[in-house]
Amino acid sequence: MALLHSVLSPVLSWTCLCSLMYIFSTGLVAAVAVLTVRRVWYSHRLSCFSKPPANSWLLGHLGQIQGREEGFQLLDDLVQTYKHSCYWVLGPFYHLVRLFHPDYIKPLFMAPASMTVKNGLIYNHLQPWLGRSVLISNGEVWSRKRRLLTPAFHFDILKSYVTIFNSSSKIMHDKWCRLVAEGKTNLEMFDHVSLMTLDSLLKCAFSYDSNCQESPSEYVSAIVQLCDLVGQRQHNMLHHWDWIYWKTQQGKLFKQTLNVVHRFSRDVVQKRRAILKAQCGVAPTSQRRKDFVDILLLTRDEDGQGLTDEEIQAEANTFMFAGETLQGRRFGV
Repeated sequence: MALLHSVLSPVLSWTCLCSLMYIFSTGLVAAVAVLTVRRVWYSHRLSCFSKPPANSWLLGHLGQIQGREEGFQLLDDLVQTYKHSCYWVLGPFYHLVRLFHPDYIKPLFMAPASMTVKNGLIYNHLQPWLGRSVLISNGEVWSRKRRLLTPAFHFDILKSYVTIFNSSSKIMHDKWCRLVAEGKTNLEMFDHVSLMTLDSLLKCAFSYDSNCQESPSEYVSAIVQLCDLVGQRQHNMLHHWDWIYWKTQQGKLFKQTLNVVHRFSRDVVQKRRAILKAQCGVAPTSQRRKDFVDILLLTRDEDGQGLTDEEIQAEANTFMFAGETLQGRRFGV
């Protein structure tokens, strides 16, 4: 028996190895076949849209994604060339239609929320940071949150922010004047405008003066770093899978930075709710301007239900993210 076992063991080992290799090869071929069929199907369905030249058949336009000024320049070139829309391929998995012209974009904005489901390519990477905020939600959840957020963007509320914007802009202008007086002949405006935007948003959202334009702020630095990390993750196809990303140095840094941002917004919301509860039934002694968090704490739906601390924190984080990515980066170009 010992002799028989010694003879058969290598044979069985090779048989098992060959079986595993066969299963792996079959699975790999099946995956490639599915991706190929899917790519051909999408290419046929979207062939009515113009397609810019791609870097490669496999990666598509992935290598053309740029950040900050380079990204805006690429977008401007696409608009000049394709006018209203184009077909965009990111790796072997994502097939997108990029819309530029208002006449093409308007139907999407006018469509019911149940029809315009948000793409996970972008929003899934933001969910650890922004939670189930109005930016990421769909359907009835989106509709309810949109109704509750409407008072925060009333014209009278936004008009009260003008003084804050002017004050933050003056700080930036005074800083530029000081740098020029010190002999600076060139200024990198992007970082200055980004800090001015975050300074304004912190005052509008949290009534918090970070003084970030004059001295470093841990929270502001964390916001900027999270925006950069999200952009870097979108450019790396392997990092789109959570089980890979959270094991990388970038993923670990994202979690550490996220703790700073969440701790700040959570503390502000909890402290502000405690203040409002303490003031319940007490005549106000001052006319302090209500900020974004105040309005969300006080808003109620038709059933008299308000937003939870977690929901308010998610919306406040979204307010800061949207302001940094849309205002600071747009004005910095």
